[in-house]
This record gives sequence, C-alpha cells and structure tokens, in this order.
Amino acid sequence: MYFRLPIAILMLASLAACGPASDVADNIPQFGKWNDEQKITSVLLNGAAISLDDVPELHDLKKLSRAAKEYCGEPYFRNKEEFQEEVNREIEAECKIDSVDSQGTNISAKGKCSGLNDSETIGSVGFSATAYLQPDNINLTAEIIGVGRSQDTGEGASIKVTLRRKITRIGDC
Repeated sequence: MYFRLPIAILMLASLAACGPASDVADNIPQFGKWNDEQKITSVLLNGAAISLDDVPELHDLKKLSRAAKEYCGEPYFRNKEEFQEEVNREIEAECKIDSVDSQGTNISAKGKCSGLNDSETIGSVGFSATAYLQPDNINLTAEIIGVGRSQDTGEGASIKVTLRRKITRIGDC
C-alpha cells in the first residue's frame, strides 16, 4: 500500500518554542539549559500497528524521531495566533488551528489541514497535542491523523502517528 503523510505537516508537533534570553516570570518553565528530544511512540496504518522499517513509503517519518539537543533559553508555548502564523509559513496547505487552550500547567492544541500539495493521496490531516508543564520539564504528546486513498488500490486508508517530546531542564546557562 502506498500512502504518504507529508513531512511538512508533521511540524505541527512544534507547539513549544524557545523563548527569550532571560527568565519570564509568568512563564512556568524556567530559564536555563534544556535537553529536548522527540520520538515516535506509535504508527498505525488502517488501525494496525506497523514498523516504519516494514513500509518503505513511510521511511520519511523516521525524521520525526530526533536525537536530543541542548540549548540555553526558556521554553514557552505559542498562542493560537503565533502557532497559526508558523503553520502558514511552513506548510503549503490549508491549515487551521482550531484551538490552543491553557489551563494551569496543561496546554492543548487542535487543528486540521486539507489541500496538501505534495501528496495526492491525503484527503485531510487532523492533529492534536497536549503538553504538561513544570518549571524543570515539559512532556508533550502529539497525534497526527491522515485520511486518504491508497494509490495502489484506491481504497480508503488512514495513518496515525503518535509522538512524544520531552524537554528537560538540565542546569543553568
């Protein structure tokens, strides 16, 4: 089965960004040196768990898992307008951020995309992310679901990618 999920759409897991070069008092995460890593935790094709090694057409998804990197700064979460601006710059599709909600130490975001130019097989993509913030760590889980048609058979197909991003404060700058 040939079914591609454009890598560009997967930047939607980037709800978190690096903030200013000094501590912002009303931002929960503290200024400091941070370790940031992201891993795919599951991939489902038509509801069945798959290994990316078994589906050559999906090998690009491996780029979503990335080695830990360190930086000095203060993580912050984009508001709905900032997130929408980034998506508009980065993705050649019609994407709409439906919501970015903050309740204390929890943040969630939802949205959808259509008109993906780099894949004729994808009809629509929905995404959601939930983050839990502490002064010294952030845990983010994102789900990206693509629905479309198989180029091989013309049958409906779906793919669901779940990511986990862990950002941990490891010291002072």
